[in-house]
Amino acid sequence: MNMMKKDGKTLYIVVDAVNGFMKEGNLADSYIFNIVPTIIRVLTEIKQKDDYLFFANDKHDALKSTELKNFKEHCCGGWESQTVDELIPFEKEANGVFYKNNICSVLCDDFREAILALDDIEEVVVMGCCTDLCVMYLAILLVLLFHQHNRNINVTVYKEAVQTFNDDLVHRREEYNEMAFREMQRMGVQVKTLGKGDI
Repeated sequence: MNMMKKDGKTLYIVVDAVNGFMKEGNLADSYIFNIVPTIIRVLTEIKQKDDYLFFANDKHDALKSTELKNFKEHCCGGWESQTVDELIPFEKEANGVFYKNNICSVLCDDFREAILALDDIEEVVVMGCCTDLCVMYLAILLVLLFHQHNRNINVTVYKEAVQTFNDDLVHRREEYNEMAFREMQRMGVQVKTLGKGDI
C-alpha cells in the first residue's frame, strides 16, 4: 500500500464496486454496474491530479461473519469480493485497498486510521454501492469522524456515481436512493449532481 504523503486535497473512495454486488451473487444486481462508466470517468480525470484514492471491498468469512445472519451469504472472499475488472487498473494505482466485514467501512480500524493520517485533505468523495447501505453509512460516519477530530473536511456523494439494488416487494430502488440522499444531506453530506468542473 502506497501511503506516501501527497499534495492532493481530495480523497476519492470507491466502496463495494465488486463482482458480488455488480455482476453475480446472492446480493448482486447488474443494474448497479451502470455506475461504473461514471466512476471510470471520475478516476480517469483525477489521474492528472495529486489526489488520493481508496477502495473498500466487502469480504466475509462464511463461517464466522455475524452479518450473514441479517443478509444472504455474499462476498465471502474470492471472485465476489474482488473489484470488477473494469476498475482494476485504478485499484492497482490506489493509495489503499481495504476489506470490510460490515456495512460501514469507517468501523474498520485500518481504514479509519489511514483516513485520519491524511492531514492535507479538504474533501472526501464517496462512490459505489449500495446508496442506502455501505455508501450512506460510510458518508455519514465520515462526517461524524471528522467532527470528532475537529477536521474541516467536506464529504461529497455524486448521485450518478452511486446506486442500490431493486426488489419490487421490499426495496424499490428509486425510493431507497432518495431516502438515502435525504438522510445523508440531513447529516451534513453534500449530495450533488455531477456537473462539468466538479472533478
